[in-house]
Amino acid sequence: MPLAGKLFFLVALMLALASVAQAEPLFAKPANEGDVSDRSSLKDADAIEPPEAQDPTEKTPLEISSKPELTKGEWVFAPVPGYNPSQEFSLALMMQRIFAHEKDQKPSIFAGAVFGTEKKSYGGMLGYIGRLNEDKLRLNVFGGYAKINSDFYGVGRDTGERDISVLLEQKATFFSAQLMPKWGPVYLGPTIGYKKLDNKFDVPNLPAEINVNDKLDSETWVPGFKVQMDERDNSFYPTKGYLANLNLQFYMESLGNVTNFQRYKADYNYYHSLDANKVLAARAYFQANVGDVPFYDLAMFGMGSDLRGYKAGKYRDKVIWATQAEYRQRFTDHWGAVAFAGVGDVAHSVSDLELKDLLWSGGLGARYRIAARNPIDFRVDVAYGDEWSWYFSVNQAF
Repeated sequence: MPLAGKLFFLVALMLALASVAQAEPLFAKPANEGDVSDRSSLKDADAIEPPEAQDPTEKTPLEISSKPELTKGEWVFAPVPGYNPSQEFSLALMMQRIFAHEKDQKPSIFAGAVFGTEKKSYGGMLGYIGRLNEDKLRLNVFGGYAKINSDFYGVGRDTGERDISVLLEQKATFFSAQLMPKWGPVYLGPTIGYKKLDNKFDVPNLPAEINVNDKLDSETWVPGFKVQMDERDNSFYPTKGYLANLNLQFYMESLGNVTNFQRYKADYNYYHSLDANKVLAARAYFQANVGDVPFYDLAMFGMGSDLRGYKAGKYRDKVIWATQAEYRQRFTDHWGAVAFAGVGDVAHSVSDLELKDLLWSGGLGARYRIAARNPIDFRVDVAYGDEWSWYFSVNQAF
């Protein structure tokens, strides 16, 4: 099937699913009628305050989006079609159980997902996001397995611009846990991760432009520390506030890693309501890896929403940074649109970073509300970085 036909089929499927979702949240089965919960994702699970008692017809679309009707608990089952330039077309089957451990507490989530892609990648994972003791303690636990086929271009900015790649097959078993008590306005606490990774290239001899001398297999435990501040009014469609994270991870030979290095990550998302239906969102991201870093642990564009328009792994190195802004407009209860632009770069060290010849991207997107009670959108973005790329997903980019 040609690309245009695939895109048409995917959009039609998404709209068909969305039309079913208008009477009830997407494939959601309420467990009980009552007070709290928020439909969230494996990435976030933050409380949404119930709406004030007033006639819903007097609310603007954004007010309805940011203060949805809530239920005590529910199951959510959803097929999620998607597309990105690295994996092409994909389909994920997701399950979530949203509940509160105690009455009037912020919601916790148990979730599971399996996925497959046109590039013959597949995997599955289970996760738990706990909001305990009136959200004074956050516990996040994830684990799973994935086989990922992707294009490997080498390390550094120059290798990405040469646009020469080989197929890299990665098989990963992973687990992570975070325990963060709240100290004043700050959540902070220890993290632990486990990863067993097998890498294989599809050619016996790599091209001269791709220099890889690292051991291809690894199994390691990774201790760390995380600091978080979360002042958003809504985890799905924030209209004000911010989310800030600082992560430190320590890869050590004594714990099974092939080398010694440290990873430092920081991100900051800010949200500002311009009027009843308009939001300006901004994001900054930075990652630095210090020490002897294997190619498969380097920072890269394309794995998240930073700099849409670049294939995953095409630009990778020890240091990466990006910043972007997104204008979000709601037209009706169901329909919205966005415009976004961003800039960033990769470098071998912090001292090598320069504010010239940067990587730029920008694009437009459409949003369609698929849930009756929570502001969950199907997301369709078209972006240009070093190539035109389409993105189909659920929830906002950040």
